[in-house]
Amino acid sequence: MRKSKQDHKKPATLRTIVTVKIDGRRWRRVLTLSRSGPTERHFVLETDHAGCTTVRFGDGVHGASASCAARVDVTVKTDEDPIQISLRRSVVTPTEDQTLWVAIRNRTHAIAFSG
Repeated sequence: MRKSKQDHKKPATLRTIVTVKIDGRRWRRVLTLSRSGPTERHFVLETDHAGCTTVRFGDGVHGASASCAARVDVTVKTDEDPIQISLRRSVVTPTEDQTLWVAIRNRTHAIAFSG
């Protein structure tokens, strides 16, 4: 059986637009942060081999840092539906036993339970 030219079509790729706002101010996507100054509001998108995409901000030397941001809004728009992601920093009051729980959490891999 012969296949027609339509059978050999590549699957349609979706156009994706990512918008990032930090504390209400829009940041600009760049290909690399290596040429970004310490106050430039730039971000890059990095996609790993499994297809997971990470939004990466500057370190305060190459691109502005977003580490003190109170709110991060990321909107991903495709040809289909937009996806809105919003992250907010919250203030947490440490408890008296927080140091103990951090030590337990960090050492859990060394603890074995057997019966």
